Amino acid sequence: MLYLIRHGETDFHVQKKALGRLDIGLNELGMRQAGLVAEALRGKGIKAVYSSPLARCLQTARPLAEALGLEVGVREGLQEIDLGEWDGMPFSRIYEEGGEVFARWLRSPAEVRIPGGELLEEVRERVIGAVNGIMAAHSTEEDLAVFSHGGPLRLLLFEVMGLEANRIFRVEVDLASISAIKYFGDSLDDAAVAFINDTCHLGARRSDTRG
Repeated sequence: MLYLIRHGETDFHVQKKALGRLDIGLNELGMRQAGLVAEALRGKGIKAVYSSPLARCLQTARPLAEALGLEVGVREGLQEIDLGEWDGMPFSRIYEEGGEVFARWLRSPAEVRIPGGELLEEVRERVIGAVNGIMAAHSTEEDLAVFSHGGPLRLLLFEVMGLEANRIFRVEVDLASISAIKYFGDSLDDAAVAFINDTCHLGARRSDTRG
């Protein structure tokens, strides 16, 4: 099983700011969420833990890795989408200054390049490459944990389900949520989605802001 975990909450999520490649760490709630993720997964027999290099992901991954006596394997390809000129801006300001482009990106994200940032296809290629590399390094009998971001995780799930990337915002992947893919080979071509967006471990309070 390949467990896919989104990082916990940051202050940017509370402040409703776009968050891409800016290296913002978890806030107090986010750190508690990381502990709850570790508690939920520590008994699953996970043999390796991988993460995006951004602090919010590493901070979410480390409690699980430490509980299991493992090192976190950092993979550059697991980073969030490069939001270019939008990174760090309040969503209200993005709507004011580039509302038409932003609206088109939300409706058809695969067809719009973020100003100064990435195309969704570029994100898809690097994330799938990173995960295929992870799977190829392990036996299909090994359970693995991959910590990443909302955009990349949606793209991975859609790749396995054979759905078009323009629809990725039709699926919720909440902060500190756990999804899972069962893999039968060394690439996502041999995989099936087991479940999506499990937040039962978080209790009543959660956040579903993008970034």
